[in-house]
Amino acid sequence: MTGPQHPQYPQQPYGGRPGYPPPPKKSNTTWIVLAVVAVVLLCGIGGCIAVLGKAGEEVSKSLDAAASSINSAAPTAPETPGAPIPPLTPGSSTGKGKNITYEIISDAADLNSVTYFDGNSELQQEISATAPWTKSVTNDSTVAIIGLGAQTNGSSVTCRIIVDGKVADEQTSTGKYAVVNCTASAF
Repeated sequence: MTGPQHPQYPQQPYGGRPGYPPPPKKSNTTWIVLAVVAVVLLCGIGGCIAVLGKAGEEVSKSLDAAASSINSAAPTAPETPGAPIPPLTPGSSTGKGKNITYEIISDAADLNSVTYFDGNSELQQEISATAPWTKSVTNDSTVAIIGLGAQTNGSSVTCRIIVDGKVADEQTSTGKYAVVNCTASAF
């Protein structure tokens, strides 16, 4: 007997490890597919951008044409160089003011807030008002803004607006810390 027999492995290429097959060659197929997909996406997005850009140009041209048409048709005011524009001033009173009475009634004496429009249609607010609450104003504006809102610390609150002796609006709200709003029109 000449000694133990070892199985014969095929001759490995230079740098290979004996007993193991050579590593498989990597395929470039995955990279090729990814590159094709990227090119298709870029072309698709580029095409959309081109179409949108062209549509934007057309809209811009249409708007420019409409603006120049309006400008050419509009009458122009004579210009007086150096003449200042006078400030806006309220018109004179017609003597036909609206007499407005605001009222708030609540089941609690304390109101968190009351908000109303005064005689100049300016918004006013009273914090920590007490119920029943009443405010009377005269509004000489051409179009009077009339509104009232309140929040109670109780569970029921009612607002009422009386314009020239007639009830114009009345609302009631219930629930913990109820909020109520009334509005009226006066032309």
